[in-house]
Amino acid sequence: MTTATAEQRSVAGVEVLPERPPVMSHTLSADPSTVVSRSPSARSVGLAAVTVTVVTRALLGNLVVNEWPGWQMFLENAVAAVVEGIVLGLLVFALVVRRALRGPNVVRASVVLALVAFLGLAVPYSAHQLILGAAVLTLGVAARERTTSPAAAFVVASGLAVIAAWVAFVLFAVLTGDWPIDY
Repeated sequence: MTTATAEQRSVAGVEVLPERPPVMSHTLSADPSTVVSRSPSARSVGLAAVTVTVVTRALLGNLVVNEWPGWQMFLENAVAAVVEGIVLGLLVFALVVRRALRGPNVVRASVVLALVAFLGLAVPYSAHQLILGAAVLTLGVAARERTTSPAAAFVVASGLAVIAAWVAFVLFAVLTGDWPIDY
């Protein structure tokens, strides 16, 4: 095993940790072909976030808050939720997260996305909160695996905070039958 110089261990002032060995899967086999990483892929996280957002917006917006506006309005709202979720999910996960994970600036991209997600909390109950929160959390976990920067811990915490705020908005709507803020 070769030792890295100080220049190789430091990228833009942030200390880079040596690569971690892969985590063993839950099997008892010592075969190296069964070694997998435990962190979920950005694709699966993005798909889950978009699915939960679309289902929640379609059902909550039509059945709880609007008290069943009829089939035509239900279908219009459901189509709008699907389009909004897919477009936003593709923009965030296919462009921002995927590009950031392939580049050397995961920490910088995750901090910027975390700030955007916090600013997005000004609009209560919208699709972007869960999708951005999941993206921030995905980038934060990747940043924590790559560096020892304290910004990476901030990003993980902010991703969890944005997702928690979204859950609070949904719970408020379910329990009261109204949006958190009247428009």
